[in-house]
Amino acid sequence: RRRAYLDVIRKETSARKLKRIQQAQEASEDLAADIAAEMARPAPSLREPGQAGKAKPGSSGKEFVIVSGLPRSGTSLMMQMLVRGGMTPMTDGERVADVDNPEGYLEWEAVKQLARQPDIIEQAGGKVVKVISMLLGKLPPIHRYKVIFMQRPPAEVAASQARMRTRLTGKDVSAQIDQMQRSLERHQKNVLAQLEAGAGNISIARLD
Repeated sequence: RRRAYLDVIRKETSARKLKRIQQAQEASEDLAADIAAEMARPAPSLREPGQAGKAKPGSSGKEFVIVSGLPRSGTSLMMQMLVRGGMTPMTDGERVADVDNPEGYLEWEAVKQLARQPDIIEQAGGKVVKVISMLLGKLPPIHRYKVIFMQRPPAEVAASQARMRTRLTGKDVSAQIDQMQRSLERHQKNVLAQLEAGAGNISIARLD
């Protein structure tokens, strides 16, 4: 009976280890995709007023709280702070805590569909939601948004991204840091400029 019990424990432990490995691989792929996209694309333009049903920007009466920034800029830490302050996070728990974020990522996987399904943001009503910087331009202009933008120096972001990717994949990507930094600097500058010059439905707090 003891042997059977130990066998069950071993199987459960192996299953948990396998799940952590799979999640680490998925996290690495997501991060690599985010970095590649930000390095390859021009900065996103905010939707022009009137695209969403020709309605006036911010006219829906709904307001959403968003935490954003470059990957590895401190968005998870800000989410954790807001939760401790009493706010409710919009998260599905799919991406679990790991060595890079011991307190958890507090992400909502569905928000990655924002470009194809902009109305999905309405599910985050009354909560704080993390949205990566390259998707801010996909927010429906009919609503109002309070954006907390984590403005960590791009040099630190690039170095952190490189360390995380190396740890998760076993491949040294340090040679790409300079190129990543330049691309991230350009992306962050353009995104912030677009937000500041928006249609008046977005207020932004830049934190470093």
